[in-house]
Amino acid sequence: MLADTIRCDFDAVAPEPADRIEPVARRLVAEVAMRSRVLEIGCGTGALARVIARRGANVTAVDRSPELIALARSRTPSHLGIEYRVAELHRLAPRGFDLVIAHALPAPEALERLAAAVRPGGSVVVIDRYRAWWSRAPELTPLSEVRSLVRTLLPGCVVRRHLGGRYSLRWSKPR
Repeated sequence: MLADTIRCDFDAVAPEPADRIEPVARRLVAEVAMRSRVLEIGCGTGALARVIARRGANVTAVDRSPELIALARSRTPSHLGIEYRVAELHRLAPRGFDLVIAHALPAPEALERLAAAVRPGGSVVVIDRYRAWWSRAPELTPLSEVRSLVRTLLPGCVVRRHLGGRYSLRWSKPR
């Protein structure tokens, strides 16, 4: 199964990854309100989940790699109360979150699932890399295609380009 192959690839490249929060995500942390419900998809070692939980948010962190989730649990103090799950987005049906963060642009049907996961007034944020003119990485999506995709699925979504071939998109669910 393709998902098992991808999971093995993730586990092979991340035996002991460092906790690192990229600058785009760091800016997001300041906006997280105390007692908000946050879902992080692709949490990796849980670095961002821990920072958000320290702000008083209730965090559910999901990754497809059992090894990364085990590492995240081992690095997380129990008092933070983060719920870590090994799961794939297409198998989840989350609801009632104030904020959903994804670390890669999911397929269109999964993006709709993220939109359904937030309560009215809540936000979906995706942080990912795009294919820039200087990178030509075939596995990445050009920013123009990202904008085109989200324009139809998430009306009013804002896509911003960041340094280093990164972008973020933010969509707020109408109240």
